[in-house]
Amino acid sequence: MAEKDTSNTTQLDSGTYEIIQSRLLKQKNDLQQRLAALNDERKKVFGSLETRLIANDRVNTENNCIARDIVTIGNYSLFGYNVHFGLRTEIKLSDVFNVYEFDRDGEAGDALRFRDLPAGRQEAGQGLEIISDPIFQTDFENLYKYYRNTIFSKFAIVGNYLHMVFQLSDSVTDIKTFKWLIKENELQYIDNRSEHEYRFPPQYGFQWKEAGRDNQRSGRHGHVSILDKVFVETIGGDLTIKVEDNTDDGQGIYREDVEHRDQTLDDGQYRYADLGNLIILEIKPFQEEPRYFVYNHKIKEVQKIDSIAQAAVLLPDEQGIIFPSGYYLQTGEYNVFPSDAGKLKFEQKIASPNGEDHLYVFYNAAQGLYALMSYNVIDQTVKTPIICSGFTILERGELCYFRAGEEQTKHHIMQIWQTPYLKGDIMPSEHQDTMLYKIGNKDIVKAMAEANELLTLLNKEDSYAGLYDDIARTSKDILDAYYWLSEDETQQINIPLLEINKASNAAIDEFEKVKQMRKQAAADTKDISKKAEALFSKVKSTSFKSINDFVELLTQLRSLRGEAIGLYEIRYVDTDFIKGIEEQIVEQNEVISRRAVTFLLDDKALAPYHDAVAQKQKALDDTKKVIGIKNLEKEVNQIAEDLELLIEIVSNLDIEDTSHSTKIIENISLIFATINQVKAAIKNKIKTVGKKEAQADFAAQLKLIDQSIINYLDIANTPEKCDEFLTKISIQLEELEGKFADYDEYITEIIAKREEVYAAFDNRKSSLVEARNKKAISYQNAAERIIKGVQKRAQSLDSITEINGYFASDLMINKVRDIVAQLKELDDAGKAEAIETALKVAREDALRKLKDKNELYEDGDNIIKLGKHKFGVNKQQLDLTIVFKDNALFYHLTGTDFYQELHNEILTQSKGIWNQELVSENAQVYRSAYLAYSIFKNGDKEVLRMMSPADLLVHVQEIAGGNYSGGYVKGVHDHDAAQILSVLLHKDHDLGLLTYAPQVRAQAQFFWNSLDDQRRLHLNRTLKSAGEVLSVFPDSKEYNFIIDELTEEIFNVSKLIDNLSVARYLFDELKDNDHFTVSHSAIQLKEAFEKKIKAQNADLKFKKSLETCDNEKDKIELVRHWVSAFAKANSKQALLPYIDECVANILYGELTADKTVAVSPEETIQNLKGAHATIEEGTFQFNYHDFVATLEHFTTIKVPAYETFRAAKHQVTEELKESLRLEEFKPRVLSSFVRNKLIDQVYFPLIGDNLAKQLGTVGDTKRTDRMGLLLLISPPGYGKTTLMEYMANRLGLIFMKINGPAIGHDITSVDPEAASNAATREELKKLNLAFEMGDNVMLYLDDIQHCNPEFLQKFISLSDGTRKIEGVFNGKPKTYDLRSKKFCIIMAGNPYTESGDKFQIPDMLANRADIYNLGDIIGDTAHLFELSLIENALTSNPVLQQLSNKHFDDVYALIDRVQNGASDNELKGNHSNQEIADYVAVIEKVLKIRDTVLKVNETYIASAGMEDTYRTEPSFKLQGSYRDMNKLVAKVVPIMDDKELQTLLLSHYESESQTLTSAAEANLLKYKELVNTITPEEQQRWENIKKIFAKNNKLNGLGGQNQMSQVLSQMMDFTENLEGIKEVLRKGLSK
Repeated sequence: MAEKDTSNTTQLDSGTYEIIQSRLLKQKNDLQQRLAALNDERKKVFGSLETRLIANDRVNTENNCIARDIVTIGNYSLFGYNVHFGLRTEIKLSDVFNVYEFDRDGEAGDALRFRDLPAGRQEAGQGLEIISDPIFQTDFENLYKYYRNTIFSKFAIVGNYLHMVFQLSDSVTDIKTFKWLIKENELQYIDNRSEHEYRFPPQYGFQWKEAGRDNQRSGRHGHVSILDKVFVETIGGDLTIKVEDNTDDGQGIYREDVEHRDQTLDDGQYRYADLGNLIILEIKPFQEEPRYFVYNHKIKEVQKIDSIAQAAVLLPDEQGIIFPSGYYLQTGEYNVFPSDAGKLKFEQKIASPNGEDHLYVFYNAAQGLYALMSYNVIDQTVKTPIICSGFTILERGELCYFRAGEEQTKHHIMQIWQTPYLKGDIMPSEHQDTMLYKIGNKDIVKAMAEANELLTLLNKEDSYAGLYDDIARTSKDILDAYYWLSEDETQQINIPLLEINKASNAAIDEFEKVKQMRKQAAADTKDISKKAEALFSKVKSTSFKSINDFVELLTQLRSLRGEAIGLYEIRYVDTDFIKGIEEQIVEQNEVISRRAVTFLLDDKALAPYHDAVAQKQKALDDTKKVIGIKNLEKEVNQIAEDLELLIEIVSNLDIEDTSHSTKIIENISLIFATINQVKAAIKNKIKTVGKKEAQADFAAQLKLIDQSIINYLDIANTPEKCDEFLTKISIQLEELEGKFADYDEYITEIIAKREEVYAAFDNRKSSLVEARNKKAISYQNAAERIIKGVQKRAQSLDSITEINGYFASDLMINKVRDIVAQLKELDDAGKAEAIETALKVAREDALRKLKDKNELYEDGDNIIKLGKHKFGVNKQQLDLTIVFKDNALFYHLTGTDFYQELHNEILTQSKGIWNQELVSENAQVYRSAYLAYSIFKNGDKEVLRMMSPADLLVHVQEIAGGNYSGGYVKGVHDHDAAQILSVLLHKDHDLGLLTYAPQVRAQAQFFWNSLDDQRRLHLNRTLKSAGEVLSVFPDSKEYNFIIDELTEEIFNVSKLIDNLSVARYLFDELKDNDHFTVSHSAIQLKEAFEKKIKAQNADLKFKKSLETCDNEKDKIELVRHWVSAFAKANSKQALLPYIDECVANILYGELTADKTVAVSPEETIQNLKGAHATIEEGTFQFNYHDFVATLEHFTTIKVPAYETFRAAKHQVTEELKESLRLEEFKPRVLSSFVRNKLIDQVYFPLIGDNLAKQLGTVGDTKRTDRMGLLLLISPPGYGKTTLMEYMANRLGLIFMKINGPAIGHDITSVDPEAASNAATREELKKLNLAFEMGDNVMLYLDDIQHCNPEFLQKFISLSDGTRKIEGVFNGKPKTYDLRSKKFCIIMAGNPYTESGDKFQIPDMLANRADIYNLGDIIGDTAHLFELSLIENALTSNPVLQQLSNKHFDDVYALIDRVQNGASDNELKGNHSNQEIADYVAVIEKVLKIRDTVLKVNETYIASAGMEDTYRTEPSFKLQGSYRDMNKLVAKVVPIMDDKELQTLLLSHYESESQTLTSAAEANLLKYKELVNTITPEEQQRWENIKKIFAKNNKLNGLGGQNQMSQVLSQMMDFTENLEGIKEVLRKGLSK
């Protein structure tokens, strides 16, 4: 099937083409014959009704009329027509309708006729009575009464209703319908208002798409691209359709004129419909009607079809389209029938019960004409359309139609055709027990239709590119779609289909090979052509003035000829062209050779070489330095090389006269003699001059090396550069050593220098490595912190797009990638890879969690569904916290019942702050007040006070924003802090020295007045001196010693605790004056007191008492008593803090008369946002002295105490976390875990059933009787632990894994003290910790085959309804009651690795357990088990991992494609063709590996489960688990062939068998037998092994050492020997 255009297309070799063509022709004929046979059998089973004319009849009417339509209801046909009424006013039903009965039972020649009903039957109500409803009659008469131009138009059946359609005027849309219900073959009138129900169906079986500006391609001849397959335009005066996206050329495959030549692309309108190979085009030039075309992309042809303007409907199975005038198939076949039916609309499609035939009905309302087009899906043909005025199809498929003429008549000719359009869906058959009947006619018809489509393709003569692809795809689709093709009853049509598919694929492969080879041959030819052209051009332009010109060109010609000869070996090369180039090369070579000989015979030809040698000799005499002499030596050597090349060229020249060639070579030899003399002279001079230069040269070289060392040490900023630069220096020293090897004095100095260099660079490298390690650890810690946050954030996202976007663009993730890059720059690839892996795992975990959330979780992720059960998910992460309980502190594991009392001295003594949550707030201090006070203490008060409220708020917000531990809520606490700070600042400024508390100021006066005059005078002078200095230098600290002295003296005198504040006040008050400031409140209290005692006549008594006091202290106490009594008696509560100040004022009032300050320290702050005990309804009562005293105590005492408490709390928490090893109990999903279909559809429901008993479910069906145990068994490597850890993770359970081998067979108690080693003790501690936790725990006992049955028996009570178990925690025996607890127990083991006497499950425990073998097929789930081996291995192979990452569903699609040949399944991911080819190649090999692993696994389980007594061969111990599958799949690459794959499998199991020691040989031979790769020699060896094994097994059954067994063994040997003798004799006698 070669392509027609041999100039532009790739052709096969004639032999290959003929072979493929012969194959296809042979199989095509075979397929046709088998299809014909199948069709005959199909007709026998389902019957065959060919469309044929069976009768002609005349339907007679009473009056002359024009017939319009006919319809059949049950046994009767209703005939509608129009009579010319003239002047008649009364119109009867019989003027429009008549009823007939179709007669099949008449005598020969009189059957199959429409007959009027007999008068008797009409009288019985079976004539027009079927439509003579009174309401209808009235409506009918009124219609003709009010609409004189009414005519009957047609009958229309819509659903279960019959519509009688009448046209009221000349417009076909001006209609009235009468609606009848068809009920049990009778008519029931409904109404005359249902015109809206009578309408045509959609006229197009597809959706039009608009081609807009985005599809336009600008250029010289711009056009509109339709799906990048076809290109259309209406510019330049014509409508053009092109198949190339070429705007430089206006030519196309179709063109026709348009009316407006100057229109642009925007002026036209373009719509299209994509129907596979076909593209339907609607092109509307500017101000014109649309034009319609069908473009076939396969054959690159276009057809204009005008009738698509009316309708176009899809054919069955999208075989093409049908339109009013014809049809167009996907194969390219089309037909347009001539017709006079006018503009038709699609009305309905009628399908035959056999599914083979479809009748398409089109209708022209204006002319009252139908076009009936019958399509056969097998033949894919449309019969000639029937144009008629009316038709009806009877129950047995008879099509009756008539064509009305323009003249009225009483006799209407009716043609009656038999058709397959029977009423009903199933054709009756007598062969219901046959295979064909069971398959079904429709399925067979569909398959035959597709096979005929394939035959159509086979009949094409390479008419388009891709023909063989279509043949291969179509044949493959048929084979994949119909399971029954291989059955004998269906003629085994799969046989030719398989051969056709094979041949077409072979053609595709051959075409591709030829195409590539032609392309390469053309490229090579073009390349040598360019080289030849360039060289020939150079030959023409060369003047050949020098011998070098000849040498160069002859060398290039020889090389080019070699290349040309080599091209002959390339297939599909243009040999004539290459031969022409070779001939030109030979011709040029001969011409140049002759000219070269002539040139060399001239004595002056070699003169340039003589001159060059003489010049070098002279230059040697003038050169005084070694370097110059060596350069001269290189130049002389180059001359010698040129002469050697010249001799070689001359030797290869075709010189007829040998004397000429001899002369030329002798002349060259003379030059060589001179050159040798020059070389010798050069060597001697180098030796002489070199010694003089050595000393100076060595010193210069050593100095240069010293400078290099200094520079290298400076720029060596990495350990690698240290090594690099050390190597460079070492090389320099070695070169120096070699250069001066003849001078011993220099060698010693070089050795010393080498040691010095090594030491310097080693020290530098050590310091850099240390710095690099510190930086790498810092980077690693930062990355790990970020990844923890990334994991939480990623798992909260709700879509794959969000997760991919997050990992693609998030700043923190980019930061991690930067850290990876920085670690790689530090050459710490290990940490970089670990971080990259962690980041990748975080993404995969997020995607896996999202998939689970979408498929398993409900209510967000609060409920997970396993099978039919729903479980609540524990959202509390396992963590250790300290909680306040029962008036003590306890350790608590979140989400569990674990509480352990805490004993820590620091924490116990900090009871007052146990319930304090924040460092910034307690019951007495509001966090905003603490924030305000902190800013007040640490900031510049004057700058803060001068700020506006808005600026102050911004300042507070900036400070609060960076203080995370303070718990400041933006908009609340910053707002309140700003208000409090503002009041605090202004009070601090306005109060002046009254900022000191009244008690402090009073104590200062008491102290000052208690001093003797001399001391007071001395202090006063000192204070005044300090005041004078500070007035000039306000920031000076020189006089702080005065405050220290005052502090000490005040303490000695009055023993005050706050003596520092008193000293500071005295200093501030008296450094500038001699008076004490007094508050207005103190003056108020004093005045009120004096007024009161005076009113009570007690003032004299008070003065007298005061005078009787002996000292100042007694006076103070006396006055304090009086004033205090007054204040309390007269409700002066607000003034109580001022009593001491009032006392001082009474005693020493002369010192305060001029210093009264009337500023109150109190203020009400309102509109606060926060909540605290000190705030009532947003109001805070501010008192400067109380506020400062409280906050100062809180800041200096409470805050440090809280921080100490928090640090101690963190320390003890971390210590216990480490002690309990909490991180080990958090379940983590392995990055390689795949939730495959086996898990989803089998394991989840089974596990869900069990956990429903152990954990309980959510909802009304929740069980309260907790019980049960889940026991999982399998060989190693089947993911028992991985699966259950995943389950624990998704359920939010603690995963407490107990290691069975660590416990061992000797342990029978759960008490850790019973352990004989540390490992066992730790496992038992974990076991009891699980009991102690109680809630949200999955206890997982792994490898229980290593445990004592008595130990396992401890769990019986835990597995039944009591849910109790004895345990020992921290040395105390306890009984744990786990009823109503979310606690489950899982056991796992491998029964195949231990002997039966050790792997024993107590019966009572087994009875309570649900036992499942994950290494074997559960139920009828073999396909899922087999698939799981592939699914679990996806992450092991880079190619398959790439496939699964793009779209996981594509994995199943490609497996289906490889396994079942389902080539029609579309891939959802974006894959290139090469990627898909790689995927398929790998999957093909993975499936073979899977089958082998399954065989091994099946054999292993069968062997392990067999008792030794019944064995006939050694036990098989090689395994076929998920682990083995992953190891093997990891090594698969796409290009691996079958032999390499078998080698891979064999190598794997050879390695596995090495661990079996003595059983290695037997197991490996058994493996080879399983996979059918065992050789005859190996088979013989295997038979001998089995024979010996069987013999030994029999003896072992008797006891290997007793006498009876020994006798039996000797008898068996004797029998074998006799058999051997017998066989030898038999062979001898036979000869």
